[in-house]
Amino acid sequence: MPNLLFADAPRARLPSGDEYLHLLITRYNVVSGAAERAKVDGLDPAWLEHRAKLFRRFCIPSVERQTNKNFVWLILFHPRTPAHYYADLPGSPKLVFAERREDAYAQIAAVLPSATAAALSSRFDNDDAIAFDYVENIQKGIARFGEGFFRRREDFVFCLNRGLILDTAENRLYINNSPYNSFLALMEFVDTRKPWRSVNHFRHPEAPKLYPVVEIKDNEPAWMVILHERNLLNAQWLEQTPRALRTPADPNAFRSRFPGL
Repeated sequence: MPNLLFADAPRARLPSGDEYLHLLITRYNVVSGAAERAKVDGLDPAWLEHRAKLFRRFCIPSVERQTNKNFVWLILFHPRTPAHYYADLPGSPKLVFAERREDAYAQIAAVLPSATAAALSSRFDNDDAIAFDYVENIQKGIARFGEGFFRRREDFVFCLNRGLILDTAENRLYINNSPYNSFLALMEFVDTRKPWRSVNHFRHPEAPKLYPVVEIKDNEPAWMVILHERNLLNAQWLEQTPRALRTPADPNAFRSRFPGL
């Protein structure tokens, strides 16, 4: 992959003047271990059509509406994906083609050290959404809490704990307070001797075992998970969160934060 992947990429800055790249990474249909275990075929026409509808309703507009544009949006596609699923996508994403997720990340890692000495990576799938100020609030948090880590060149995690769960089967919305959730961000200091690994190299609940974590516990909902019939997390979340512990939310109160609600 040529270095053009990050040519003219916008940089985020700390008050100290330190710069970093903020990468928003969306796995579209590259093969992952979880998908293999669940026997999900990301090239199945019915799967692709279903995901495309969710992607265009929730994910794309949530990235397009970010108040802070200092990020690079990377979308990971399988090379055999029909072109109409990725042609002329709004939001100016950079497309990475690979059969497997780890191969896509290896392509990015190969060119990243020549583009930046520090990279912040956030992940969300093509059926997820982020609030319009997700990037802004993460970068404000990095500016507020990150200078010591930059001085030490110490990798760390930043997490906005509160988000939403949309259950499409029951047409219900819930507020979810989830430390170390899948929308957390990992700051890494990279060079040719210390390869970039990405936020995807560990399971998000394990973050505090691996890195210092900066948590924001009282944020406005910053992310939204969509529960639907093809979502691998459906049964897990519904089993682990009894109805009595779910906090119902009025969609009208959050439509300004999340397009598609």
